[in-house]
Amino acid sequence: MNERTRRNSLRLAGFDYSRAGVYFITICVKNSEPMLSNVKNGKMQLNERGQVARNELINTANHLKFELIEYVIMPNHVHFLAAIFEPQPVGAAITPPEPLSKRMIPKIVQGYKAAVTRKVGFSLWQRSYFDSIVRDNKELQHIQHYIQNNPATWEKDQFFCK
Repeated sequence: MNERTRRNSLRLAGFDYSRAGVYFITICVKNSEPMLSNVKNGKMQLNERGQVARNELINTANHLKFELIEYVIMPNHVHFLAAIFEPQPVGAAITPPEPLSKRMIPKIVQGYKAAVTRKVGFSLWQRSYFDSIVRDNKELQHIQHYIQNNPATWEKDQFFCK
C-alpha cells in the first residue's frame, strides 16, 4: 500500500482549465515570511526580491502569452489576474489553431516560481497556490478592486503578518 500523503485538489471539479478565460491566482511565500515588500501608508515598497518578483511576473506573461490584467506584490504573497485566450490563426492558416495547454495555469505558476527562484538564488515559495475562475465582468471588477486596494487594507488581510 502506498504510504504517500494524498493531497486534495484545489481545482473545480469538472471545469476545463484548458479553456480561455480569466483566472485569479495567489502565490504565497513559504511560512508567510514578509520577503517581498513593505507596506507604508497603504503603499507598496518593493525590496530587491519584490522587484524580481514583479519583473519575472511581467516576463512570464510575455513569454507564456497571457494578459496580466492586474497584479500586486505584497510582503508575503502575490496576487494577479491572468487572461488566457485561444491562439488566433495568422494569415490564411489552413489548420485550426492549437488548443490551449490543459496545464496552462500550472505552467504559468511553475514558470513564474522557477524564474524568481533562479534570480533570487533560492525558493521563496510555498508548495501550492490558489486559483479561481473569474466567471463574469462583475466578479472581475470586484477582484481588480481587491488587488488595487490590498496594500491599503494590508492589516486586515488574511495573509497579514507582523
